[in-house]
Amino acid sequence: RAPRHADTAQSLPQLPLTALNLPPSDKPHGSAAFGVLYAWRRSDLALPSEVRASAESLAAVPWLHWGGSWLNRHRAACIQSRHAICLLYRAHSQVAVRGLRVRFRNEATLRPLRVPTPFSLPRSEPSPRGRWALLDLPASLTRLREVAEFTLEFDAPHLLDEVFAIGHSPSLVRTAVLHARAEARRAAAAAAAAHGWEVSAPPRSLSSSSTLVSSASAPCCA
Repeated sequence: RAPRHADTAQSLPQLPLTALNLPPSDKPHGSAAFGVLYAWRRSDLALPSEVRASAESLAAVPWLHWGGSWLNRHRAACIQSRHAICLLYRAHSQVAVRGLRVRFRNEATLRPLRVPTPFSLPRSEPSPRGRWALLDLPASLTRLREVAEFTLEFDAPHLLDEVFAIGHSPSLVRTAVLHARAEARRAAAAAAAAHGWEVSAPPRSLSSSSTLVSSASAPCCA
């Protein structure tokens, strides 16, 4: 079972905000780094994201994992269980999430969880690192049960470069939602211009990440 530690910034490895390669105008306020609960990287990755060294108290806890390819049935154990987390993954091409299972603290088995709609994070151009995507697992989705382990299934797992589980970040989720709304507005404007239609407001489903859940998620834009 995933060990539990004091919830302090010093007790977790840190993923700096700069690793996400966000444009300056899209960087969430008040978030310089995110506490890492789990990390996986492709073994031959040429450009791994920067992660600050873990505190001495976690030196013996395995949090960084490597492999030739992401395994869909791999059980990713968090070094701290949380009732709300964000899952980040980076791929150098288009991938889609096909399934999500979690094991809650004090439970023995994994159970299926509804796959939240993935958000593609904005990125500075040009970027050789591919695009980050975010899956938001808020307390309303976990029903305040603490996630200790998870599995993520992708349609093309060999295209993944990195997978992270971080403590829930409302500011990063807000950045992702606002980016999705902006993308929806641009798409609507482009369609209207092509057909001479009147531009309408984006769907209300993009107004809150808590409503963006579905049984099968759409692919993330590369």
